[in-house]
Amino acid sequence: GMRCKNKGIPAVAIVGGMGKGAEKIYEFGVESIIPTINGAMDIDEALERAEELLCADSHRSFELRRVRDLFLFTKSDNPGATVAYLTERMDMDRVEVCANGSKIYVMPAGLTKGRAIRRLRQYLHGAGEEIGAVIAAGDSIFDVSMLKEADIGYAPEELMAFCDLPQTVHILDREDGVFSDEMLRRITQIVYKHKR
Repeated sequence: GMRCKNKGIPAVAIVGGMGKGAEKIYEFGVESIIPTINGAMDIDEALERAEELLCADSHRSFELRRVRDLFLFTKSDNPGATVAYLTERMDMDRVEVCANGSKIYVMPAGLTKGRAIRRLRQYLHGAGEEIGAVIAAGDSIFDVSMLKEADIGYAPEELMAFCDLPQTVHILDREDGVFSDEMLRRITQIVYKHKR
């Protein structure tokens, strides 16, 4: 947040939900908080079903954690099989199942960063704001939906092993330097070019 603010770049926090004290983030240079879902979602039943299935999954290799009643987390020694097992038995209109390496996540279908980008665009359009380019950077499987929604994206080449990314995403390799530094350098160039 502060690095962006110091360079005149607005920073927006895209979050799954907001708890008490969320506004403290404004002290760190963030200008706006956009939750990915509207209000509370009743997903208890879906998460309970996922818990039952994961408890019975022979590939589960780690304890099962329910994080703030928002999503489930565990690990699997065969993530592909665990994801297939869950997706065959779950209502995929209500939940999303993701693997990131050996880690397995089950979360509400609306809890994605891509959806947050769509909501940000709707919010700005509704407020009569001019919508410029949405620039996003991500380095994990959870960032893919956001990268696909953005006008310009940045990702490390390691992410290509997990998914296909659109041509609007610029792949940064290790020769480019530290991902976060190079990504910020490139975004700053775009912003300064646009201001001229």
